[in-house]
Amino acid sequence: MFCPKSVLAMSPDLIKRIASELEDKTIQRKEINDKLVALEAGNDLCKQYALHVTSDLPVRKKVRYSRSLSTTSTHVSVGLAEETPKSEGSESDVESS
Repeated sequence: MFCPKSVLAMSPDLIKRIASELEDKTIQRKEINDKLVALEAGNDLCKQYALHVTSDLPVRKKVRYSRSLSTTSTHVSVGLAEETPKSEGSESDVESS
């Protein structure tokens, strides 16, 4: 940092050289900004394509099949059905059914 007195003593050309950016950095920034604009345009195009493609495709639901789960639930429901009469009636009603 420069104190205000030293800046006032400097020539305008010296101040410009100190404060200005190098030309190669200016060119590099312009190239990077141009690439950024192109990438953003490509990103927008990809988003539009993704929305268009997904809106035309049918929705697939994932279905899981499990034999052990259905067998277990069948055994559980049968077990519950057999236990229910024991609490309501006599043991002879359960044995006869």
